[in-house]
Amino acid sequence: MSKILANRQWLSQSVSSDLYHLSFVDSILVLYYKTAPGICFVAGVTENDLPKIAQETSQTILSREPKVMGTVRIGRIYFPHPPSKIHGIWPITEQDPEIAAFFAKAADRFLMMIDQYGRWDTFHNYLKIELNSDLCSPVPSIEHPADYWWLAGLLKEDGPFVPCSIYEEYGIYVDRAREVLPVFTSVVYAEMEAVRLSQSSGLKLIPQPIHCLGCFLTGFYNEEGKHVMRSVLLNNQWTIHGFTCNEQKAGGRPGCHFFLKDSDENCYALCGCAEQGTGPIWYAKSWDRNGTHFNPECRLVAW
Repeated sequence: MSKILANRQWLSQSVSSDLYHLSFVDSILVLYYKTAPGICFVAGVTENDLPKIAQETSQTILSREPKVMGTVRIGRIYFPHPPSKIHGIWPITEQDPEIAAFFAKAADRFLMMIDQYGRWDTFHNYLKIELNSDLCSPVPSIEHPADYWWLAGLLKEDGPFVPCSIYEEYGIYVDRAREVLPVFTSVVYAEMEAVRLSQSSGLKLIPQPIHCLGCFLTGFYNEEGKHVMRSVLLNNQWTIHGFTCNEQKAGGRPGCHFFLKDSDENCYALCGCAEQGTGPIWYAKSWDRNGTHFNPECRLVAW
């Protein structure tokens, strides 16, 4: 089975109905929300963005409908097995050519993101398409921070789960054979991986949100991870390399820095802190004119 069809298969076998995914379509943020077993999602946009893609009559009718995570629903997306086409749309959307065209783009975009999971050509294109980041800009662009997740499970002796202070009975899933911690930029991607691992190993995995990627990885590594993990794998594709430094964090623990080097030789640093309201975002090396992010003065030591 091709990797593309495998990606759809993992998602179609999920029994969860509260998954969601965020992405930009024509610079408009679209929410995709799973409403039933299989691959069945509702697409929604904010009320502020609705006038950009719909006629006034359509806006009025759609705004009266129940919201999904604070967004106005513009259509339902089904992904049957190929060669069947995507279908599912509200009658009012079909009657408005503007929103119908946008919905078609949104549906195509979501299918493309599922198919591309784990097989993007470059991290640059991923950031541009999914997070709306302009890496061609000579200065840091406005990048929509990703929504990070990892996988957790019940702690057992000699299992793959590593204790973490933010959970009581659960631990974080680590691929102990490779000493790799998987993380994801969407609960949809995390769920797909949970289904795959469940089938291959019988593990029961639960996607859990990461409120700040840098903070969570630093804390986890300082607690237990340094004994079992050497790197982090993002979206089953990109390796994030961690480095400790002589900066002191909470409790006197050392700080960490995180870098990603892509196949096209471009490098990125994880910058910002969600707890402080600044990201985190992936900062391109071409933006780092004075070496603040890529050559800090705090003596980096690789994990």
